[in-house]
Amino acid sequence: MRAKWLGGTMRLRFYKYFLSYVAVIVVLLLIVGGIVYKGFFTTLSAEVQDHTIANLTGIKDTMDTKISEMNRMALQISSDPVLTPFMIEENGYALNRTVKELKTYKSTNMFIRDLLIYYPTQHSDRLYGSSGTYDADDFFGYVYKFKDWSKPNLDAIFSGMKAPMMRPLETVMVNGVNPMQLSVYIHPLSINRENRYGMLLFLIEESSVRSIAQAALQHYDGFMYILNERNEQVFRLANGERDEAETAISQRIMNGPTDKTVDTLPVKGRNYSIIRLQSGYNHWSYITVMPTDQFMGKVERSRLLFLYTIAAVFLIGLVMAFALSLNNYRPLQRLITKLKTQYSIHDSARQTDEYELIFHAVGEINREKEGLLHRLNAQGAALKEKHLLSLLYGRMKPENVEETFAHSNVVLDKPFFTVLIFLIDDSGKLKQTQTESMQLIVRYSLLKMIEDLSLESGAGYGIELPDNRGFVLLLNLNEGFDHVRHPAELAAKAKELFRQYAGLSVTAGIGGIYGDIGKTYQSFLEAGQAARYRFIQGGDRVILYEDIQHHDQKGIFWHPLEQESEIARAIKGGRSDEAEAIIRDIIANIVHRQIPLRAAELICFDIVNTILKTFIELEIQSAEQSDGGLEDLLAAEFETMEEMECMLIGLCRHLCSYIGKATEGKQTGLTEKILAYITDHYCDHSLSLDNISGQFGLSPSYVTRLFKETSGQSLMRYIDGMRMNKAKELLRSSDAPLKDIIHEVGYIDATNFIRKFKKNEGLTPIQYRTVVRADHTEGGISL
Repeated sequence: MRAKWLGGTMRLRFYKYFLSYVAVIVVLLLIVGGIVYKGFFTTLSAEVQDHTIANLTGIKDTMDTKISEMNRMALQISSDPVLTPFMIEENGYALNRTVKELKTYKSTNMFIRDLLIYYPTQHSDRLYGSSGTYDADDFFGYVYKFKDWSKPNLDAIFSGMKAPMMRPLETVMVNGVNPMQLSVYIHPLSINRENRYGMLLFLIEESSVRSIAQAALQHYDGFMYILNERNEQVFRLANGERDEAETAISQRIMNGPTDKTVDTLPVKGRNYSIIRLQSGYNHWSYITVMPTDQFMGKVERSRLLFLYTIAAVFLIGLVMAFALSLNNYRPLQRLITKLKTQYSIHDSARQTDEYELIFHAVGEINREKEGLLHRLNAQGAALKEKHLLSLLYGRMKPENVEETFAHSNVVLDKPFFTVLIFLIDDSGKLKQTQTESMQLIVRYSLLKMIEDLSLESGAGYGIELPDNRGFVLLLNLNEGFDHVRHPAELAAKAKELFRQYAGLSVTAGIGGIYGDIGKTYQSFLEAGQAARYRFIQGGDRVILYEDIQHHDQKGIFWHPLEQESEIARAIKGGRSDEAEAIIRDIIANIVHRQIPLRAAELICFDIVNTILKTFIELEIQSAEQSDGGLEDLLAAEFETMEEMECMLIGLCRHLCSYIGKATEGKQTGLTEKILAYITDHYCDHSLSLDNISGQFGLSPSYVTRLFKETSGQSLMRYIDGMRMNKAKELLRSSDAPLKDIIHEVGYIDATNFIRKFKKNEGLTPIQYRTVVRADHTEGGISL
């Protein structure tokens, strides 16, 4: 497993890196490519097919409209007294009147070229048209000369005709000179279905039908057919296709299944897509036939481009995988090269993984995701909302109220005024469970509901709060309804109706009652302050400003500064039960001490800030480590202290759990790193507690405590022990002078070394060397 590249020797680890990156790229491409390929191309194919069906549907609807218009015109003509067989006489005035009347009908429909009436019983030799009256034989022989159709054929049709019919387009000689493609739509004239007395002939030019049908093929090759209810071809349109292909296609259309909207037909090695729609009005069939490769050409081109893109991404990924593998491998390569100069690494070792080489050479070095009512509020409602907000915000002078509201359907003619604010307790749930259009409907219904309830005591005008979290009701009270119990009863009824019909819990805040409309602003502020007390008292309540007024004016001041510090210490220590108990105690104290609202909010937000600061101090940076709890805490708008308490306790539990796991794993790994570092540097005389703590970015006291807890002995005693063992080894195996040995094992002060050596071994270093060598000479056991 060796290869020369960029001046170095690639070993097994490089190939593992490279194959790992390639595997990741392949898996990602398979997953992403598979999802995109299946979803995108299925959707694109459906869109292409739906677009063609939509075009054909438009043609069908247009033709149905044209046929319906002709049927309606026939009905009108059959009821027109001027055009009855008995009113048409062979004199100049009557004929002119008939032609003029028909011309009037024809002018209303540009789809038809000419309109004619034929009465085979009363006037069998004449045809009366919008362009004039004709002798029947002259009409078929010269004016409109059909190839295989004449007056006898027309009489035969009249005899057996029960419903309107359309003749296929055919070439007709007009006035003996101009050939023209025409179709004739024939409609019987009758008093009822059994008693027919004539027929209407609508002459339709081929260009009129073509202008409608050409949208089916647009710029594509293929065919477009219109078949009548008897499956007879009425119209045909062809773009750039061979006649022999059309023969097979026509046979399939005439004899094939009629219940399939989309079908496929192979003809001479080429597939054709057939789309068939049937009119529910007259049962005519509208059919387009296009080569499938052309019909789905856009999809195929997109599919090919996608495959090329995947191939290009894969090639780029291979290059990036090689570059990343090389970048990750180079530090190992440099380390292996350096180890070769210090340790015996034979060529055979190149067959092993680099991490194993490092392990054998230096020991333990290797670790570690609409709207139904857009215009619900008309201009008057918008004006009403604007003026009511202006009044509630104190921006409207009392003397201008009557004039301002004159065009807003708001009448404030009763003597007393008060303001109610309804806050939806869980407005976020409403937004999550209902569509935007349904939310509009619910809010509109609730507004109408509270306005209707207001009629019991006067009149009420409601608007939504600008943040869509509730409603404001301006209540104009009748004489004798100036006691606060009346708006309180209204609020209680509204609260029950909200729960019964919308499943919503609301809190109502009620301001003071005033006899001056200029005090409406004051009542609005009071209602808002009362509603805000939901934070302390909880939701689903009716809160009167007069009940909380004295409470809000209390001078009670209490702030749990020491308890906030205890929360931080408990989190840092991983003691979730302690943190939870402190939070619950603070919340209970706020309620028990009847802390004013503003002070209670400040205390709660200080608790949040304490947790945030603790979070930052612990250097927890990954969002995953808090399971989204921190983001929820920052983004949430807490409506009650109970909600805030649950969120804070949940976050503290998770943080404590995380800290406990992180601390346990971190201490074990850190001790092993410190031991490895000491093993490499214990002979360095500059090695000290400060040096080691600085190397790992820790405080000396923390390193001392951690080492003592995990190894059972002090750090410096462990270092002295390693140095003494090395010194004994040198004293036994070499003749180096004592001062050189002392310097080599990391000591500078010889006196200090000798004192420690004698304390540990009971002998001075020179005595130890003498005794050990004497024992060795005599065959004794070395110390």
